[in-house]
Amino acid sequence: MDLGTAVGVISLGIQVLEGIVDYYGAYKDYGDDIASLCTSSVALLQTLQYLQVQLDRKGSTPDDFRAHILASIYQCNDGLQRLRKKLNKIKAEPMPADGNLLRNIQRQATNQLRKATYPFKCSTLAKLREAVQDLRDNLSLALQALDLNVAGQNTRTLAKIDTRVDEVIDRLDALNNCILDDALKRWLSPTSPDTYLQANLKQWSPQSGDWLLQGKAFEDWTQAPGSIWLTGLPGCGKSVMCAAAIALTQQRRMAPRNTLLAYHFHSFSDAETWTLGAVLRNILHQLASQSDSVCNDLTTLFKTCGSGSRRPTDDELAGLLKATLSHGAETYIFIDALDESDEKFELVELLESLESQSQNLHLFLTSRRHVAFIDAVESGKYYEISMDRGAVNQDIERYVQHQLLSDSSLRKLSSALQVKIQARLSSANGMFRWAALQLQGLKNPRLTRMGDHIIERQLDNLPKTLEGTYGRILNELDDFECGEAQRLLALICFSRRPLTLPEVVDALAIDFGDPDQGPFDPSYRVKDPMAVLDYCPGLITLMQKRCVNAPRWRDNPVIALAHFSVDQYLRLKPIEWRFGGLTAAHALIARTCLRYLLYFDSLDNYSKTIMREYSFLYFAARNFPYHLKLSGYDEKAMDLTWRLVNTEKALRICYQVCRPLARGPGLIHTSDFVKRRKRKQG
Repeated sequence: MDLGTAVGVISLGIQVLEGIVDYYGAYKDYGDDIASLCTSSVALLQTLQYLQVQLDRKGSTPDDFRAHILASIYQCNDGLQRLRKKLNKIKAEPMPADGNLLRNIQRQATNQLRKATYPFKCSTLAKLREAVQDLRDNLSLALQALDLNVAGQNTRTLAKIDTRVDEVIDRLDALNNCILDDALKRWLSPTSPDTYLQANLKQWSPQSGDWLLQGKAFEDWTQAPGSIWLTGLPGCGKSVMCAAAIALTQQRRMAPRNTLLAYHFHSFSDAETWTLGAVLRNILHQLASQSDSVCNDLTTLFKTCGSGSRRPTDDELAGLLKATLSHGAETYIFIDALDESDEKFELVELLESLESQSQNLHLFLTSRRHVAFIDAVESGKYYEISMDRGAVNQDIERYVQHQLLSDSSLRKLSSALQVKIQARLSSANGMFRWAALQLQGLKNPRLTRMGDHIIERQLDNLPKTLEGTYGRILNELDDFECGEAQRLLALICFSRRPLTLPEVVDALAIDFGDPDQGPFDPSYRVKDPMAVLDYCPGLITLMQKRCVNAPRWRDNPVIALAHFSVDQYLRLKPIEWRFGGLTAAHALIARTCLRYLLYFDSLDNYSKTIMREYSFLYFAARNFPYHLKLSGYDEKAMDLTWRLVNTEKALRICYQVCRPLARGPGLIHTSDFVKRRKRKQG
């Protein structure tokens, strides 16, 4: 039976039953038999109306259920036809007395009259009730099928609801974990070691370091717990080898679930990486992201510290790390440049303690052969691998070859010149950084435009040492570039904190040749911020340092010295490149900050986004008192400070930037100090 026929049968049934209910409904109070007929008819009418609604819902009923429903409806067709004939016959009979007459006759007489009339004969009513009941029985199967379908739909709906609830719970758990992870990260304040890992991996070329990474000692170390200590001279590529070892270990050993890996890079240009606490926070943060048990232990310590209201002590972090290593997971820890730590002895003592207490620790360390580590290295607890010059020279040869093939500017050179570059730079005497600097110099567009004979002459006169290379880079600067380089190096070496690239661009946009000590001029900003790196090519670099608690607009790359050897070189040249020493450098920075701040007295108004528009403002306002004090209260800087405290707009901006006002050599303290000194001077 098709759907259209079933709909027709239901429509017929509704029409017939509505007629019976309308006809007998007015007399249902005149006897139980009439009332029973009306009740049955109404129930059947509602059943048919319900079926009609369900059939109109396309796709809501599966095919097997629909077939049973249509068959049940079709069985009712003959009964409904007979019922329609009876209804037509009933309507053809004369009606009994209407309501007005019946109200005037006693009920008994009325009942007798009704029973004598055909439509109200007991036999007629009984046949009608029987027909209606038969129809209800026939439709019971359809109702059962619908009930099963509805029950199935309800079950599926409940299952979907359960699934959605589970998804919501999972998302809430993930959100809570995310919130907790953010809270733990703010509390630990890790120094983003991934920045240093990626920077060092960029200097690694395929097959470099095979003498170490494919050697038996390293292979044994990856398979069984132990310690490797890689030593070598500054600039020989220890950090690059450490980064390559990390990448290879991640590839080989991180497939098993019960394996953890963490690393820390000490950076001479970032004081935040020098402490024992920084090492512990970085390692624990990485381990917690890989292990639920470590994360739970760290969360417990977090709550012990007032849910982040108190920073953890080094002892607490060290105790947690020892407990972490007792969980049984194979743990690989890499620590680069131990010699650049401020707490060398404490760090070595901790590492020895960890190694003695853990049966699953794989430790990889790099450093110069510093006096602080001689006893530890020679104790036999660590397997020392020295950066042999012959092996490093092979790495340098591969690195130079890779650069000649991959760099767009070097590929343009003639084949004969490339062969000469390969031969000259491969004899780097184990100094990886020396070779990298020479390649960087050869990429200079000004040099490549001059012809091969100029480059060959350059190759014949290459300095033999890193110090000679640094001196050559600086001596080739013209007078303007030399002045900018001096100021830039002072800002990098002596600023209270590392400066971002936009901050340095603004700090350099001051004319120090102006005898009137004029303020900052936005028009003096370099158009391309990256041009700042050209003032000291090869000596400075950018680091993308994530600031955990800083606003996103301050999350800019930090400008820093490119290598530890650069800092060592500049310490030997205090007159030329360090402004005569510490005091003079701090005087320069103080004057730079003050002349920058005096510019804001010329602004008619300023917006809430002023620190986005003027990147150096935050540093200058908050730190000029610090540099002024360390300058020994330089006379020119004091005059500039006096000008600042007598301004209206600039000083008000400084107060707003410096909130909350710090104690000690802060804005108010410095302001009062300058005023008192001026009074004494009359």
